[in-house]
Amino acid sequence: MRENKGVYDNMYQPQKILPVKFKIFVKKILWKYRELTWPLRKLPDFLVIGAMKSGTTSLYSYLIQHPQISKPQKKEIYFFSTNLYNKGIHWYRAHFPFQYSSNQLTFEASTDYIFVPKAAELIYRCLPDVKLILLLRNPVDRAISHYFHQTQRYRERLSILEALAYENNRIPSSKALMERVTNIQNYKKDPYIVFSYKSRGLYIEQVKKFLQYFPKERLFIVNSEKLYSQPDYVMKQIYHFLGIESNYIVKDFTPKNVTSDSVKSYISEDVYQYLNDYFEPFNRELYELIDHDFNW
Repeated sequence: MRENKGVYDNMYQPQKILPVKFKIFVKKILWKYRELTWPLRKLPDFLVIGAMKSGTTSLYSYLIQHPQISKPQKKEIYFFSTNLYNKGIHWYRAHFPFQYSSNQLTFEASTDYIFVPKAAELIYRCLPDVKLILLLRNPVDRAISHYFHQTQRYRERLSILEALAYENNRIPSSKALMERVTNIQNYKKDPYIVFSYKSRGLYIEQVKKFLQYFPKERLFIVNSEKLYSQPDYVMKQIYHFLGIESNYIVKDFTPKNVTSDSVKSYISEDVYQYLNDYFEPFNRELYELIDHDFNW
C-alpha cells in the first residue's frame, strides 16, 4: 500500500502540474492579444475547402513552406461550417497574420467547407473575392479512408458495408441541412460529420453549390492522386493560380496524416464494386462540369 501511495503522490507533484497550467495561461494571453489586434490583421486571400481525407494536411504543409505564404494560427478554423460563425468576423480575423506585407498571402484549410451546404453562402458574404482550392480524391478510396478514420477513433462499430448501406438513416436529410451548421461543441460526435462516407464523395453537388456564388476561375480543383504522384508539378499550378512565385520548390514533400495502405487488405471486392457503382454517375457528371476526367 505504501508503494502505491508513493506513486500517487508523485503523479500530483506541483512541478508536474505547473507547466500544464502555465501553458494554458500563456495560450489565453496570446489569444487575448490576437483578439485585441484583430483590426490590424488580414483576412484570408484563399481557402482550402476540402475534401476530408483527400490530402489537405499534406497540401497545408507544402503551402506554408512558400516564402510568400503566411500560415494562420491553426490549420482548420471551421468558422463557416459551424456555429463559430456567430462569434463574428473579428474573431475569425484574429486567427491570421498582421497586414505587414502586400506580397504575403494567408489562408486556412477547413475540410468541411465543401461539404456543409451553408458554408458557400457564408464564405461569399464575408470573403466575396477569395480564391478557393479544392482537393478531390477518388470517392471510393476517400469513403474507405473515412470509415477507418472513424473506427480507429471508436466512433464507428458497424462493418463497412453495413455503415455504407445505413448511412442515409444516420444523417439528416438534404432539406434539413440547407440552413444547418454544426455545433462546434458536438462536432466530433455529429452524425453528419462522422458517418457521411458516401455523401462527402458526391462532389458534383458540392462544386455546383460553390459555383452558385463564385466564378469558375476562382475555384481551383486539384486531383489528390496527382498531388502525391507529381507534387512539384501540382504545386507550381497552385502557385500560378495564387499569383505568387511559381518556381519555388518545396523542400519537404513528406505526406501527412495518411491512412496506411494496409487497411485495404481488410476490404472485400464487394465493397469496391458497391462504391464504384454508386459513384459512377456522379463522377461522370462532375467530369462534364469541370471538363476534366480523373479516371476514377
